Amino acid sequence: MAKVDLSSMALSDVSLIRLVTKGMSKKEYLFTSSTDFEAEEVIQEGEEKPLIIKGVLRANKPAKDTLLGHDIKLIDSLFTPEVLCLLQGGEIEAGEDGKFKKYLPPIVGEDVVKEKFDMEIYSAIIENDGETGDYLKTTYYNCIGQNKPVSFKDDEYFTAEYGIQSRPANGERPYDFEIVTGLPQ
Repeated sequence: MAKVDLSSMALSDVSLIRLVTKGMSKKEYLFTSSTDFEAEEVIQEGEEKPLIIKGVLRANKPAKDTLLGHDIKLIDSLFTPEVLCLLQGGEIEAGEDGKFKKYLPPIVGEDVVKEKFDMEIYSAIIENDGETGDYLKTTYYNCIGQNKPVSFKDDEYFTAEYGIQSRPANGERPYDFEIVTGLPQ
């Protein structure tokens, strides 16, 4: 029996989120204010096909499940209108100084065309003497944002909860992990 050396590592934090658009005007959004990331598999479940003759099970073709992608929940501790606009659609108006002035969501009843993007999540690799300076980069492909309600609460800071669907094309992998040295600038 062959021995397998395992590549275990301790990971901590959502160190950086990077969204890279796939449209005509490639843009990248980098932010460090995200505090929580969660991805859940979306699976189309198949059905077993038993062959029963006169009450006796003669054969059973097992069910085959198909992975469609992931539903992602991202918590951001700051209000970032550019990210909100990418995920929900709509427009941003800038003031005379070029800074954010107003976010206008999509118009009710109109078809919303949202830009697709790839999403990278960076988590710090930690050893017994602290951070190594290396990160585990997780990339989810062919993502699109979902609309989420906004809420505010007395005596608490605003927190945005974003919904994202990752649905890679046939023949593509749903995500990948890669060790990188440092964060993108």
